[in-house]
Amino acid sequence: MSAAEFHFACHRCGHCCRVGHGRVWLADGDLEAMAQLRGTTVEAFARDAVLRTEGRLSLRERADGGCILLEGGDCCTVYEARPEQCRTFPYWDALLEDPARLAEAAAYCPGIQRFPDAATVAAVLPRAAALVDAAAAPEGANGGDLQERADPGERWGCSLEVDLCLARGRDVYPAAERAPGLRLALERLAAESGYPWSYGPWPRLFDERATGWRARGDWPLPPKP
Repeated sequence: MSAAEFHFACHRCGHCCRVGHGRVWLADGDLEAMAQLRGTTVEAFARDAVLRTEGRLSLRERADGGCILLEGGDCCTVYEARPEQCRTFPYWDALLEDPARLAEAAAYCPGIQRFPDAATVAAVLPRAAALVDAAAAPEGANGGDLQERADPGERWGCSLEVDLCLARGRDVYPAAERAPGLRLALERLAAESGYPWSYGPWPRLFDERATGWRARGDWPLPPKP
Protein backbone atom coordinates (compact mmCIF):
# COMPACT_ATOMS: atom_id res chain seq x y z
CA MET A 1 0.00 0.00 0.00
CA SER A 2 1.37 3.39 -0.93
CA ALA A 3 0.24 6.96 -0.49
CA ALA A 4 -0.54 7.11 -4.23
CA GLU A 5 -3.43 4.69 -3.68
CA PHE A 6 -5.57 7.14 -1.76
CA HIS A 7 -6.44 10.80 -1.93
CA PHE A 8 -6.55 12.98 1.17
CA ALA A 9 -8.10 16.39 1.72
CA CYS A 10 -8.53 17.50 5.33
CA HIS A 11 -12.12 18.39 6.24
CA ARG A 12 -11.12 19.93 9.59
CA CYS A 13 -13.79 17.74 11.22
CA GLY A 14 -11.65 16.75 14.24
CA HIS A 15 -12.50 13.05 13.94
CA CYS A 16 -8.85 12.00 14.00
CA CYS A 17 -8.41 13.96 17.24
CA ARG A 18 -11.16 12.17 19.15
CA VAL A 19 -11.25 8.57 17.96
CA GLY A 20 -10.06 5.79 20.25
CA HIS A 21 -7.03 5.99 22.49
CA GLY A 22 -3.38 6.47 21.58
CA ARG A 23 -0.35 8.69 21.93
CA VAL A 24 0.58 11.95 20.25
CA TRP A 25 4.32 12.13 20.78
CA LEU A 26 6.08 15.49 21.13
CA ALA A 27 9.38 16.46 19.53
CA ASP A 28 11.91 19.06 20.58
CA GLY A 29 10.42 22.54 20.41
CA ASP A 30 6.78 21.40 20.44
CA LEU A 31 6.19 22.36 24.05
CA GLU A 32 7.51 25.87 23.61
CA ALA A 33 5.60 26.46 20.36
CA MET A 34 2.28 25.22 21.73
CA ALA A 35 2.65 27.10 25.02
CA GLN A 36 3.41 30.32 23.16
CA LEU A 37 0.39 29.86 20.93
CA ARG A 38 -1.82 29.27 23.97
CA GLY A 39 -0.39 32.36 25.67
CA THR A 40 0.93 30.51 28.71
CA THR A 41 4.21 29.32 30.16
CA VAL A 42 5.85 26.06 29.19
CA GLU A 43 5.49 24.85 32.77
CA ALA A 44 1.77 25.62 32.95
CA PHE A 45 1.09 24.10 29.54
CA ALA A 46 3.04 20.94 30.38
CA ARG A 47 1.20 20.54 33.68
CA ASP A 48 -2.22 20.79 32.04
CA ALA A 49 -1.74 19.09 28.67
CA VAL A 50 1.31 16.80 28.72
CA LEU A 51 2.28 13.53 30.36
CA ARG A 52 5.46 11.49 30.38
CA THR A 53 5.05 7.83 29.50
CA GLU A 54 7.36 5.19 28.06
CA GLY A 55 10.19 7.67 28.60
CA ARG A 56 8.65 10.22 26.20
CA LEU A 57 6.30 13.21 26.26
CA SER A 58 2.80 12.84 24.91
CA LEU A 59 -0.31 15.01 24.81
CA ARG A 60 -2.93 14.06 27.36
CA GLU A 61 -6.30 12.75 26.24
CA ARG A 62 -9.72 12.89 27.79
CA ALA A 63 -11.52 9.83 29.15
CA ASP A 64 -13.31 9.36 25.81
CA GLY A 65 -10.01 9.39 23.90
CA GLY A 66 -10.33 12.94 22.60
CA CYS A 67 -7.24 15.13 22.59
CA ILE A 68 -7.01 17.48 25.58
CA LEU A 69 -6.36 20.37 23.18
CA LEU A 70 -9.51 19.84 21.13
CA GLU A 71 -12.24 22.40 21.68
CA GLY A 72 -15.85 22.10 20.58
CA GLY A 73 -15.29 18.79 18.83
CA ASP A 74 -13.43 20.10 15.78
CA CYS A 75 -11.18 22.99 16.84
CA CYS A 76 -7.52 22.32 17.61
CA THR A 77 -6.40 25.10 19.93
CA VAL A 78 -2.76 24.72 18.83
CA TYR A 79 -3.39 23.97 15.16
CA GLU A 80 -0.58 26.17 13.82
CA ALA A 81 1.88 24.55 16.23
CA ARG A 82 0.48 21.01 16.27
CA PRO A 83 3.01 18.15 16.53
CA GLU A 84 4.42 16.49 13.40
CA GLN A 85 2.37 13.37 14.10
CA CYS A 86 -0.78 15.44 13.66
CA ARG A 87 0.57 17.30 10.65
CA THR A 88 1.45 14.14 8.74
CA PHE A 89 -1.78 12.19 9.28
CA PRO A 90 -2.72 10.00 7.40
CA TYR A 91 0.68 9.63 5.74
CA TRP A 92 2.00 7.40 8.50
CA ASP A 93 4.06 4.32 7.68
CA ALA A 94 1.64 2.20 9.72
CA LEU A 95 -1.22 3.26 7.42
CA LEU A 96 0.71 3.31 4.16
CA GLU A 97 1.98 -0.23 4.69
CA ASP A 98 -1.22 -1.84 5.99
CA PRO A 99 -4.43 -1.63 3.90
CA ALA A 100 -6.52 -2.85 6.85
CA ARG A 101 -5.30 -0.03 9.11
CA LEU A 102 -5.83 2.49 6.31
CA ALA A 103 -9.40 1.23 5.95
CA GLU A 104 -9.92 1.72 9.69
CA ALA A 105 -8.66 5.30 9.42
CA ALA A 106 -10.87 5.97 6.40
CA ALA A 107 -13.88 4.78 8.40
CA TYR A 108 -13.59 7.77 10.74
CA CYS A 109 -11.80 10.26 8.47
CA PRO A 110 -14.02 11.52 5.61
CA GLY A 111 -10.99 13.16 4.00
CA ILE A 112 -9.45 9.81 3.03
CA GLN A 113 -10.69 8.54 -0.31
CA ARG A 114 -9.54 5.00 -1.16
CA PHE A 115 -9.78 3.50 -4.63
CA PRO A 116 -10.37 0.00 -5.99
CA ASP A 117 -8.17 -1.82 -8.46
CA ALA A 118 -9.25 -2.34 -12.07
CA ALA A 119 -10.58 -5.86 -11.47
CA THR A 120 -12.81 -4.68 -8.63
CA VAL A 121 -14.11 -1.78 -10.72
CA ALA A 122 -14.95 -4.13 -13.61
CA ALA A 123 -16.71 -6.58 -11.31
CA VAL A 124 -18.63 -4.19 -9.07
CA LEU A 125 -19.65 -1.10 -11.05
CA PRO A 126 -22.03 -2.99 -13.38
CA ARG A 127 -23.79 -4.38 -10.30
CA ALA A 128 -24.00 -0.89 -8.80
CA ALA A 129 -25.35 0.44 -12.10
CA ALA A 130 -28.08 -2.20 -12.08
CA LEU A 131 -29.15 -1.20 -8.58
CA VAL A 132 -29.21 2.53 -9.40
CA ASP A 133 -30.99 2.03 -12.73
CA ALA A 134 -33.62 -0.21 -11.16
CA ALA A 135 -34.33 2.44 -8.54
CA ALA A 136 -34.66 5.11 -11.24
CA ALA A 137 -36.78 3.03 -13.63
CA PRO A 138 -40.36 4.14 -14.42
CA GLU A 139 -42.99 2.92 -12.01
CA GLY A 140 -43.69 -0.75 -12.58
CA ALA A 141 -40.41 -1.42 -14.42
CA ASN A 142 -38.01 -3.28 -12.15
CA GLY A 143 -38.45 -1.05 -9.16
CA GLY A 144 -39.24 2.58 -9.72
CA ASP A 145 -38.76 3.60 -6.09
CA LEU A 146 -36.71 6.75 -6.73
CA GLN A 147 -38.34 9.72 -5.04
CA GLU A 148 -37.51 13.41 -5.20
CA ARG A 149 -37.03 15.05 -1.82
CA ALA A 150 -39.59 17.68 -0.94
CA ASP A 151 -36.75 19.91 0.25
CA PRO A 152 -33.72 19.53 -2.06
CA GLY A 153 -31.25 20.69 0.60
CA GLU A 154 -27.73 19.30 0.43
CA ARG A 155 -27.57 16.11 -1.59
CA TRP A 156 -25.38 13.26 -0.35
CA GLY A 157 -23.96 10.39 -2.32
CA CYS A 158 -21.57 7.46 -2.04
CA SER A 159 -18.33 6.36 -3.68
CA LEU A 160 -20.09 3.81 -5.90
CA GLU A 161 -22.44 6.46 -7.29
CA VAL A 162 -19.63 8.93 -7.94
CA ASP A 163 -17.47 6.34 -9.67
CA LEU A 164 -20.45 5.20 -11.73
CA CYS A 165 -21.06 8.81 -12.74
CA LEU A 166 -17.42 9.17 -13.79
CA ALA A 167 -17.46 5.89 -15.71
CA ARG A 168 -20.59 6.84 -17.65
CA GLY A 169 -19.43 10.37 -18.34
CA ARG A 170 -22.77 11.73 -17.17
CA ASP A 171 -24.37 12.64 -13.89
CA VAL A 172 -26.23 9.88 -12.08
CA TYR A 173 -26.87 12.45 -9.34
CA PRO A 174 -27.20 10.85 -5.92
CA ALA A 175 -30.03 8.37 -5.91
CA ALA A 176 -29.11 6.55 -2.68
CA GLU A 177 -30.75 9.13 -0.45
CA ARG A 178 -33.88 9.30 -2.59
CA ALA A 179 -34.60 5.59 -3.05
CA PRO A 180 -35.68 3.57 -0.01
CA GLY A 181 -33.18 0.80 0.57
CA LEU A 182 -30.79 1.77 -2.24
CA ARG A 183 -28.08 3.19 -0.02
CA LEU A 184 -28.17 0.06 2.14
CA ALA A 185 -27.98 -2.12 -0.98
CA LEU A 186 -24.98 -0.19 -2.31
CA GLU A 187 -23.25 -0.26 1.07
CA ARG A 188 -23.82 -4.00 1.30
CA LEU A 189 -22.41 -4.44 -2.21
CA ALA A 190 -19.33 -2.42 -1.29
CA ALA A 191 -18.80 -4.42 1.90
CA GLU A 192 -19.08 -7.84 0.28
CA SER A 193 -16.94 -6.94 -2.72
CA GLY A 194 -14.23 -4.92 -0.95
CA TYR A 195 -15.11 -1.75 -2.87
CA PRO A 196 -13.92 1.25 -0.79
CA TRP A 197 -16.97 2.89 0.72
CA SER A 198 -17.38 6.58 1.47
CA TYR A 199 -20.47 8.72 1.88
CA GLY A 200 -20.76 12.49 1.99
CA PRO A 201 -22.05 15.71 0.39
CA TRP A 202 -22.17 15.08 -3.34
CA PRO A 203 -20.17 18.07 -4.69
CA ARG A 204 -17.25 17.52 -2.32
CA LEU A 205 -17.27 13.74 -2.67
CA PHE A 206 -17.38 14.07 -6.45
CA ASP A 207 -14.47 16.52 -6.54
CA GLU A 208 -12.30 14.47 -4.19
CA ARG A 209 -12.86 11.18 -6.00
CA ALA A 210 -12.33 12.78 -9.42
CA THR A 211 -9.10 14.37 -8.16
CA GLY A 212 -7.94 11.07 -6.73
CA TRP A 213 -8.65 9.14 -9.92
CA ARG A 214 -6.82 11.73 -12.00
CA ALA A 215 -3.81 11.49 -9.69
CA ARG A 216 -3.78 7.71 -10.15
CA GLY A 217 -3.98 8.08 -13.91
CA ASP A 218 -5.88 4.82 -14.47
CA TRP A 219 -9.46 6.02 -14.94
CA PRO A 220 -10.96 7.37 -18.21
CA LEU A 221 -12.04 10.73 -16.80
CA PRO A 222 -13.22 13.59 -18.99
CA PRO A 223 -10.64 16.39 -19.36
CA LYS A 224 -10.39 18.71 -16.39
CA PRO A 225 -12.06 22.07 -17.22
